Amino acid sequence: MIVAPLHEPLIRAVALDPRACDRAEITATLGHADPWVLARHLARTPAVAGGVACDDDGQPIAVLHLAWARPGVLGASLFATPRFPHVARSLTAWVRRVVIPGALAAGAHRAEAHSLASHATAHRWLRALGARAEGSHPGWGAHGETFVTFAWIRSHVHVSPRPPETGAATAAADAE
Repeated sequence: MIVAPLHEPLIRAVALDPRACDRAEITATLGHADPWVLARHLARTPAVAGGVACDDDGQPIAVLHLAWARPGVLGASLFATPRFPHVARSLTAWVRRVVIPGALAAGAHRAEAHSLASHATAHRWLRALGARAEGSHPGWGAHGETFVTFAWIRSHVHVSPRPPETGAATAAADAE
């Protein structure tokens, strides 16, 4: 796996072919799933951490974006193409090894992700990364959908003593 910077064309490539569950979640969050608008928004929103996970041939597969929601609190989002299983293991390792320690080093005491209640795949992945489900929010979505908030709280996060690596290209070290 290669992690590329959050550049608009790479984000758009993933947004043009999202998994059905991600398209539903994006639509419920934004009120639309326009890949051009989504890519422009994410590329222009300063990220504390994240990147575009690509396969070894450089094909974009997943977008991970963490940005300040308010002081000390990061909002986390991920969406992927149906090829997500090709990078899931490496991306999970990179998030644990680089992204979470980097978010803590940047001063975050909390990171949260809001996930469509029906998106069981995302819920499993968030739990595997150590996030805890905090509650269900009926009517949170743009069209009244129910969402679940998952969060990482600094006091609950276990970080490896190994210092985080910097730079998006370092994620290739955990190739499947």
